Amino acid sequence: MKKLIFILTLCISSLVSANESSSSTAAKEWLKIVDAGNYTESWQKSDSFFKSQLSQTKWDTALKGVRTPLGKVESLYWSTQTGHF
Repeated sequence: MKKLIFILTLCISSLVSANESSSSTAAKEWLKIVDAGNYTESWQKSDSFFKSQLSQTKWDTALKGVRTPLGKVESLYWSTQTGHF
């Protein structure tokens, strides 16, 4: 689980360093795919570093284990951030 969180943090960090509006849009679209339960598609749309660190099967299994108990996403709140890490 720690490895999964670390990998997600790296992926999000790389999105933050890109153009904020396009990276925000890409991140939101990717999260919508995850929220819809399309874990295989989310893995396929991830970058090569992400894929090299975590197999599709492990990604699917991890997300099913973490997200299934939480149930369907009912709402999302997108906060804005200015500046860089």
